[in-house]
Amino acid sequence: MWQHRSRAGFSIAEFIVTITILLIVMTMAAVGYLHFIHAERRGSEVAQLDMDVRKAIEILREGLRLTTIDQVVFYPPNTPPHRAISYPAVVDWDRNGLVDLEPGGTNVLWGQTVVYHIWQQSPYQLLRTTFQPRNKTLSNEQRAEQLRRVVEQPDHGADYELEPYQGTTRIFSNFFEWNLSSKSTAFDGYSPAEERVPTPFGSYVLAPGTHTLSFRTTDKNSLNTTASYRVALDTLRPAFSGGEIEAEALTVSSATPAATVVTTVPEVCSGNNYLNFPATSTNQTMLVSFRNDEWVESNFRAADVRQSNTVYTAFGAKLDNSVVLEGVGDTWTVGNHTDDVTGYWEDMRSANGILVRVPLEGVEFGGTNVGTLVRSGSLYRVPGAAAAAAAGRSISTRCLEMAIYYDTTFGTNAVIAEVDSDGQIVPGTQGTIFLSRTHAGNTSGSGYMVYGWYVGGATYPISTAKRYVVSFWLKPTASDPWCANWAHPSYKSLPPTRIRTLTTNDLPNAQNLLAASWSNGTYTTRAKVVGLMRLVTSFAPAGEFCSQVYDTGFANPAYTNVTWSNAVVNTAYTTVATTNAALALWLRSGASPNLTNVAWTAVARDTAPALATSGRYVQFRATLASDALSSLSPILHHVRLRWDAPPALVNLSGVLYKGPDRGAFELLVDGQPLVRSVRVELTLFRDIPTINYKSERLTSSMVAEVEPRNTGR
Repeated sequence: MWQHRSRAGFSIAEFIVTITILLIVMTMAAVGYLHFIHAERRGSEVAQLDMDVRKAIEILREGLRLTTIDQVVFYPPNTPPHRAISYPAVVDWDRNGLVDLEPGGTNVLWGQTVVYHIWQQSPYQLLRTTFQPRNKTLSNEQRAEQLRRVVEQPDHGADYELEPYQGTTRIFSNFFEWNLSSKSTAFDGYSPAEERVPTPFGSYVLAPGTHTLSFRTTDKNSLNTTASYRVALDTLRPAFSGGEIEAEALTVSSATPAATVVTTVPEVCSGNNYLNFPATSTNQTMLVSFRNDEWVESNFRAADVRQSNTVYTAFGAKLDNSVVLEGVGDTWTVGNHTDDVTGYWEDMRSANGILVRVPLEGVEFGGTNVGTLVRSGSLYRVPGAAAAAAAGRSISTRCLEMAIYYDTTFGTNAVIAEVDSDGQIVPGTQGTIFLSRTHAGNTSGSGYMVYGWYVGGATYPISTAKRYVVSFWLKPTASDPWCANWAHPSYKSLPPTRIRTLTTNDLPNAQNLLAASWSNGTYTTRAKVVGLMRLVTSFAPAGEFCSQVYDTGFANPAYTNVTWSNAVVNTAYTTVATTNAALALWLRSGASPNLTNVAWTAVARDTAPALATSGRYVQFRATLASDALSSLSPILHHVRLRWDAPPALVNLSGVLYKGPDRGAFELLVDGQPLVRSVRVELTLFRDIPTINYKSERLTSSMVAEVEPRNTGR
């Protein structure tokens, strides 16, 4: 009989099962460990990528933040996304931790040119190339060529001869994508009160010729509670040299709704007008044409202009600033001369009559604000003899006013003449003034007022740099002129009125003495003005306006066209159809802003000026001449000079006329955004192996937008 016995150990089957379970557990542990290791490595790689991209962005941000946008150069130009960027950087030469400034202490001293670019060969590299010291004289074309060499040549521009190459360093090596672009933001025209606000629009590389500026409404400020989105532009500054153009002088090629020119109260807007785009909703567009290579002078008010016998005036309904001959208006009045606002009638009767000689002082002799001649001009000339009928004279053509009580107590003629420092008449300067109470429209008399018309044979100029006297005869009968005492002590230093008593009642003798010098002892003096009330002048016979020196910004521009807009006006500043008043334009140009020794060249309208020298700096001179009667003047509205400029990075700005009903708008040049800030998009990627013998691409991206804070000036 068999007996059952127990066994120790495992069977083969159990062993196999155990080993299998163990292998499964070990495999799972190994796989988990591999996943853990891969995850750790992946995280480390991602962290490294993040560090690399942040490092690159921060390096770019630090440099761009302190540079100036108007000297940033992209490659390729005007075609984003860009592959490279060049900009000026500061260098702490004295190592004091402060930004170095140019002499004068206002402008940043750009000491280095920095270029960030990529090397598109495996492995990709982000490179930083520097040139030092920076050559401030390089043109835009030379900067563009320098950047091209840095990007395209294996030596990264080391052979560039116009600026010392310093070196190229690698920021990192990796596979990456790099996009540079410029970004122009919308501009908000809102302000709680209407005001002129200078606004930098951005930069753009402009080729020669005409360009299109696009204003497209995008939104409006929440504080704008009106239904309006309108845009108001006062001035545009597109020129490389910073020249300013009145917005109303620009050509609007398209606008929906239609653009208008709005006239403001004088001196509110530059040129007294602004360009108004009355948009009523978003996505409405106004297109404006402008040129970079053009000087448009329409204000004539630069600080260093020179004028001789010309003034600028707000002309017409649009109050356009224009240049016209000086002189129209009251050049002397008794009230200004004496400060006596009441005056009185004085009995100066004499058996044979008296001669009165009233002095009129130019500014150079009497000083300012002491009753001197206030403007240079001419006496309006009425052709004809002194005996001509007074009814043919117009009150608007008078040159003199007197106050005499009785009709028959004054002589027919008065005489005006220049005098020397002793009050003696300068020979050959005498002019005859016909006196009468009557004038056109009032032949029955005019109270106590006597009017005078200049009837000389030629124009009689009046200058604030000279001295004059007006002499007239009061007859033997009751001679009561109106008199005004000098009411201010400082006026005591001015020459007094001279009174000469006649010994005979002789008309020819009296007339001769009016035009002659009087010797001492033949007259008495009065510290008052006798009879004379007003001296009125018309246009100066000739004058000129000399502009400021304009910097085109280019070494040798070829001036291609000069033109100007002018008309002829009468003393009421009304345009008249005549060519009796003449205007001519002259130009000169040179390599230096000091053009004193450069000869002027007369130029014709709408022609290419044939200048003796064609330099960077240019200046114009306008000469104006009145007609024979001094009744007309040319009036100069604007001058336009063009040249062909090379492509240039232009810093575009303007003055917005902001207000409570203005909208926000986007600005484009030739359909492209302006450069106001630099947008950097950087993506790094790296391939790492996975546990299944494949590869995984890791990426890290970052976007930064940097707006340079310096103006470059």
